[in-house]
Amino acid sequence: RNDSRSFRLSNIAYNLVMDAWSRRPGNAAERAERILRRLEHNYELTNNRLLRPDVISYTAVMKAYVDHPNGGEKALQILEEMHHQVRDGNRKARPDLKCISVAMDACAKNGLTAEAERLLNDIDDSKKSELLFNTVMSGYKREGRGESAEAALRRMIGLLEHGGWERCSPDRISYTTCIEAWG
Repeated sequence: RNDSRSFRLSNIAYNLVMDAWSRRPGNAAERAERILRRLEHNYELTNNRLLRPDVISYTAVMKAYVDHPNGGEKALQILEEMHHQVRDGNRKARPDLKCISVAMDACAKNGLTAEAERLLNDIDDSKKSELLFNTVMSGYKREGRGESAEAALRRMIGLLEHGGWERCSPDRISYTTCIEAWG
């Protein structure tokens, strides 16, 4: 039976498809973004709150763009869209730590490591982790910026020693990435 009591389309189906596209090579990022735009359009047409894009929707598309040539720029654009959505009352579009991590990864892999570090700086110290710092250092390694990678490593150590933030404890990857960034 397919009436309104037994079936209501929601963003969950769209999110699953966008997530699946985010895991494929080729033009998958554009396909995932088209699905997001269709979801937004269907929400605007129906005003069905179940069709309103959420943080999962936007993160799935961002994830699809991580290895895309313009991935960093697209991730920053999507983050800005999310902030606009939140200002317009869509609380479920508020970027979470996973979303920020994906945006940082896209930036670091596409020559926008300074933007990735800016995103890191906006995160409360209590939520920072070695993974986030390693993402930034990896970007600086790609860019051949050993001094910047070392500065990020020193910040990690400072957060651990002076703030007691165990999650910021540098690991083997942190040290290796920093050393390799010096080239």
